[in-house]
Amino acid sequence: MASGFSSASQDYSVQTDALLPRFEAVVPNMLRAFLIFHVSVCSDLHFFDHIARLHGANNEKLAEDCGWQIGNAKFVPFGSQPDTQLVVVGYLGRGATGDVHEVRCGGYSKTVAQKKIVLSTRFEHAKQQQERIYKEMDCLKRLTHQHIIRLLGAYEDGVNLKSRSICLLMYPVGEKDLSAFLEDDCKCLQTDPRSAQSERYRNWILQWLWCLSSALEFMHLQKVHHEDIKPPNIIHRADQVYFTDFSSSRQLGVDARTSTDSPASTTRMFAAPEALVGDDGTPMRHGSKTDVFSLGLVFVEMLTVLLGSDIKRLHAFLEDRRVPQYWKKEYHRAVDHFFDWFETLSSTYTTSLPMQLWKDIVMGMLRQSRKDRPSAHDVVKALALRSKATKCECEAPRTAF
Repeated sequence: MASGFSSASQDYSVQTDALLPRFEAVVPNMLRAFLIFHVSVCSDLHFFDHIARLHGANNEKLAEDCGWQIGNAKFVPFGSQPDTQLVVVGYLGRGATGDVHEVRCGGYSKTVAQKKIVLSTRFEHAKQQQERIYKEMDCLKRLTHQHIIRLLGAYEDGVNLKSRSICLLMYPVGEKDLSAFLEDDCKCLQTDPRSAQSERYRNWILQWLWCLSSALEFMHLQKVHHEDIKPPNIIHRADQVYFTDFSSSRQLGVDARTSTDSPASTTRMFAAPEALVGDDGTPMRHGSKTDVFSLGLVFVEMLTVLLGSDIKRLHAFLEDRRVPQYWKKEYHRAVDHFFDWFETLSSTYTTSLPMQLWKDIVMGMLRQSRKDRPSAHDVVKALALRSKATKCECEAPRTAF
């Protein structure tokens, strides 16, 4: 099975493993921390060279437009400090692996998102954290797409033996995640459906169906699986939408299959059935069409709002239908009831585009058998046929994966 790392990044754990275990049981804690820090720095230097080679000219320019490390390395080798001073503007929230702040470079107005991951003082745990961070960085540097958040740089914060953090800088800063947008901003679609704001939000959501499908197609063409697609991992800035938080993603090797055998680190609510551990405790396989299933669940919530309802009513409907008790934790257990849910909305919106999209596209994305689901490429093609007016200017390659 492909590990999700390049051969270069695999060498880091080999170097570290070769040097550290022999000391772990015999050296004092402070000396162990010192050794861990310096061995890690050697690994980091090699990895940052690898990442820098992937850092395209467009990202270099964007980083400097934001004031980050002008004329210097955007990925500062660990153990060194960046020349650029960052000012914290505000707290944005917590991702799967660390806190996220809005920051700006001194003297510049553009802000960026800073994801800060505090490393454990325990060697094995810290090594796992670093490998996960490297994997996220490696994936993001390969995914230059209009609707995928962009990695501008990375550096180490708080260089000392007691506390060591890795900070990733990403662009843009979102206004809200998709969950908050659908639940809060889109209330106007119910209270004042004919308003200009409601019309604007409807157009945004319809366009985002295309944008997100296009971005997912691009990920899969690059042999990257996101593996944690859910509304909180999608942000928007005005009418633009972006996939974010690739801490659970993995990249397949050149010769790897489109599915893997190890379980993904995924959110159960929006996970496909095969992405979860089986009832007997056996890890189940997941692949590119597992991402398609998760995106289909996101589309269920988006279409629900487009059709003048909201997520709370959807959940109340599922409770009334006595869906198995696990539906609140795992949406996939309620898929058979989504058809009835949309039928209750169809009396008012029988011929609307959202109803067509549900019947013609989203239902297929939610098939229990992975082999029966469309690929992300198929979803993009189907959307192109049924919703030409909602196309985005983003252009994903049109080659089947």
